[in-house]
Amino acid sequence: HRDPLLSVGHGVASAVETAVVILVLMRGRRTPALVTMNDLLRLLVGACLGALAGSASASVGFLVVTGEVPVRALLTIVTSHASAILIIVPVVIGGNHPAARRGPRHVAQMVLLLAVVLFVFWPGVHLPLAYLPMPLLVWATFLFSTRHVAVQLLLVAGTVTTLTSLGGGPFATAGHIPDPGVELAVMQVFLLTYGVSILAFAVTQEERRHLRDHLAEREQILQGGIVDAQFGMIIMNEVSPDQIQVLQSNRLAARLLPEVPFVRRELLNEPDGEEPELPLLQLDTAGRSALIDAIDSVRMSPRGEVSAELDAAGGRRLELHLTRAPRGNGEALLTAQLIDVTQQRRADAATLRALEDERAAAEHLRDLNQQKDDFVSTVSHELRTPVTSILGFVELLVDETDITEEQRRHLEVVERNALRLRNLVEDLLTVGAGAQGRAVASPTDLRALAADVVEELTPSARRRDVTLQLLAGGPVRALVAPNDISRVVTNLVTNAIKFTPAGGLVAVQVAQRADDVVLTVTDTGVGIKRE
Repeated sequence: HRDPLLSVGHGVASAVETAVVILVLMRGRRTPALVTMNDLLRLLVGACLGALAGSASASVGFLVVTGEVPVRALLTIVTSHASAILIIVPVVIGGNHPAARRGPRHVAQMVLLLAVVLFVFWPGVHLPLAYLPMPLLVWATFLFSTRHVAVQLLLVAGTVTTLTSLGGGPFATAGHIPDPGVELAVMQVFLLTYGVSILAFAVTQEERRHLRDHLAEREQILQGGIVDAQFGMIIMNEVSPDQIQVLQSNRLAARLLPEVPFVRRELLNEPDGEEPELPLLQLDTAGRSALIDAIDSVRMSPRGEVSAELDAAGGRRLELHLTRAPRGNGEALLTAQLIDVTQQRRADAATLRALEDERAAAEHLRDLNQQKDDFVSTVSHELRTPVTSILGFVELLVDETDITEEQRRHLEVVERNALRLRNLVEDLLTVGAGAQGRAVASPTDLRALAADVVEELTPSARRRDVTLQLLAGGPVRALVAPNDISRVVTNLVTNAIKFTPAGGLVAVQVAQRADDVVLTVTDTGVGIKRE
């Protein structure tokens, strides 16, 4: 029987209220949620602003239709709409964290809650026990998710509203003043109190569940990282100098150090609510281990850190890193890392052995080199004496005997070759002395040098019926080491004679081209392939 325009105004007011609530809940996020206390605060702000916006819109509607604004009705709208938003919306956005497995406690809570609500608000019962159901709803926050608690809260609100309208419960006696608006307002305030209180409890429990799951996940990741680590890990609690509890260790640590048990918390099978009995390290002096000795050492370390190497079963070598952190209650947290360095140490030992072998080989080579130097020095000294004699007797023949001009030229050839041989002997002596001799360069007439070589090798060429000649040309000077160049030209001409058949020709030419001097040995022999 409401006026149509007033109904339209009420619909507009509800739309404005809905829009305000949505804007508050969705601000800065994709989907609304009720998981944290900040979410609950956002819901409370949205409920208040939405109810006020709806009430303001309704005021405009009343003013347009009736020409007046009923203040008491607007107050009723604010309280009823705020309580409705606060109780209904959490059913949709409340957290749905999976609770523990349902059991007798869950059933008992729901049955007791229904019985208490019916007892307090049953028609004809007017005892002042409006808040008697609250402890049961608080109990629900420990048993169920936030969304389930919101559903219970909604059912309680619906039941209380229905039974109050039938004349039951303490709000049906709000007065002696025959004004149903007062009863409605008091009941809505009651529902607001219930909603805020119970939702605060529920969200707190939801946060605790999420935090517990997060910590459990982190602990699982940490334990997995320790158990599956590629190095031995032991975490211990030093209760006293004589009592060390192993809090956590992995299989690798137990395999490397048999005195350390493999500990994984979830494998201890401790009953709910009871602390697990953690294994202890044996600290008796009769069976002390390297780990216990390291624990004693780390107590004395100013930095609380100790690194050492120790021998383990099976001939393995372990690297131990131990840290100690006092916990303030007289206890200390010990963390030990064990790294199997057996292969590394074996490789190091093999490297050292190889290095020793290499040193021995180098020493042997030095001995051989010294023997070579001694041999070269001895042979060179032995060759110097006959060469000196040859040079002396050649000089004697030239100076003190009557010889022909041809014999003189022959003796000069002998003298030059003897001098070359003496120079070779001197070079051998230099090498034998271990010095790195360097030939001294000097301005040299290369054509004259080539003429001497041709003269020396002409007899050898004649015996092989090979013509050896020096092509015409003037003096050509260059900065060279004469003895070395003489050896090079001698080797080239000797090879040319050797590989040229009888009746062939070997020609030597020295010419200057720009800033270069070119010495060429040409023969008519088998030659050398271009490649």
